[in-house]
Amino acid sequence: MEEKKKKESYEMNQALIERLRIAMERAQVNARELAENAEVGRSFVYDVLSGKSLNPTTHKLSAVANSLGVSMSYLLYGEESWGGGKHPKTEQKSNEILSIASLAVETSAAGASMVTQERDDKPFFFNRNWVKQKLNANPNELRVVDVKGDSMAPTLSEGDTVLINLKETTPSPAGIFVLFDGFGLIVKRLELQPDGTVQILSDNLNYAPHTRPLTDINIIGRVVWIAREVN
Repeated sequence: MEEKKKKESYEMNQALIERLRIAMERAQVNARELAENAEVGRSFVYDVLSGKSLNPTTHKLSAVANSLGVSMSYLLYGEESWGGGKHPKTEQKSNEILSIASLAVETSAAGASMVTQERDDKPFFFNRNWVKQKLNANPNELRVVDVKGDSMAPTLSEGDTVLINLKETTPSPAGIFVLFDGFGLIVKRLELQPDGTVQILSDNLNYAPHTRPLTDINIIGRVVWIAREVN
């Protein structure tokens, strides 16, 4: 009985590998490009293709399937052939959409706080070409943050959503940035001064500006896009 289960597991895994290779050929992507498009580790794709991963996580496999424009049921069980339910144009559109992770602050049992990612919490989706051409940014270096408080009003309000570039952590040129103050994520306008200090400004004039050394500020990234709900 045990040998039979092992044989069935092996055969299912080989079938998954074959369907994955076919889907990759149809999408004209290699393992590296697939990992980047699906935003999974490159080793995950290589392990599946080589047969090393006998039980791939459904979350990552789902991301791979979405990137290829097929369903996870197709990869796992062969249900829904490539041409059975999706038109090639639909597959192409699937590859044009990417999800951006959100940022949050997590507090450990010891009381220490750190910035973490929450990929499954309120996902945001963007057009890949728009991100690369309009923002001139690497999607892997972008994160979403929810605005708290009114210190940046009227430019930004409580509940607004901002997209930040993690690669841009120097306030030159001046702009709006997300900072970590040791407790939470805050949004401020930063201006680098000639003496190397940074002026921290709030667009809400009820908050006084102050100046800090650049080395004392934990800059997470520059705000490159904002979104707001219309009530």
